[in-house]
Amino acid sequence: LVGPQNACIGLGQQLVQRGHQVSFLVNDKFVKKFQPYSTQFKIIGLKPVAEEENEEEKGLAPIQILINSFMRMGLFDPIKPIEKIHRMIDSKFIKNLGANAEAFEPQIRMLIEQEKPDIFLVDAKIMSPCIMNSSIPWVYVFCANPLGLFTDERLPPFSSDLPIDGDPREWQEYRTILHEKYFDKVVARQRQICEKFGYPPTKDQ
Repeated sequence: LVGPQNACIGLGQQLVQRGHQVSFLVNDKFVKKFQPYSTQFKIIGLKPVAEEENEEEKGLAPIQILINSFMRMGLFDPIKPIEKIHRMIDSKFIKNLGANAEAFEPQIRMLIEQEKPDIFLVDAKIMSPCIMNSSIPWVYVFCANPLGLFTDERLPPFSSDLPIDGDPREWQEYRTILHEKYFDKVVARQRQICEKFGYPPTKDQ
C-alpha cells in the first residue's frame, strides 16, 4: 500500500489500541491489500464502476495501473509544472472524477444501516452525501499535503513542484489553473452527486 492508505491504517491501529472497533470501507480492488490487517480491522469492499480493461495492464496490481496513469499524465517528466497541470486536467483521471463516489453511495448508505458506526473518518476526493448528511459525526482526513486544504499565498501551490524561492507570479498562474480546472470541478461534481441522491448541495469548498 502507498499514500493515504498507510496513514489511515496507522490511525486505525491507534484507535484499536484504545479499545475501539474499526471498519474500513475500501475500493474492492484494494481489499486484498488490506487483508494483512484483517485481524485488527473489519475490511469491507465497495464495488467500483466497471472500467474498460487496457490489454497492456491486465493482471497488473492496482497501484501499478495508477502509476502508469501518472506517467501518461507526465507527472514524472522533466517538463514545466504548468505543462504538467494541463496534462493532468485533460486526463482520464480527472474526466472520470466522482464516478466511483457515485457508485459507492448506495452501498455506503446500506452499510451505515448494517454497521451503525459511532463516527466516520473519511479520506476521499468526493465526500459521501449520506455521510455528510447523517446524524453521525464525521472527520475529513487528508493525508496527501496540507496545502491541499490550506492555501497560503506565501507558499507555492499544492502539487505544483514549484520552488519555495520561485517567482510568486508563476505560483499564482498555477494556482489559478488548479482552482478553475480542478478544485472547481471537484466542487461541481460534489454538488451534482449530492443532488442526484436527494441531498442539499454543498455551499462552498
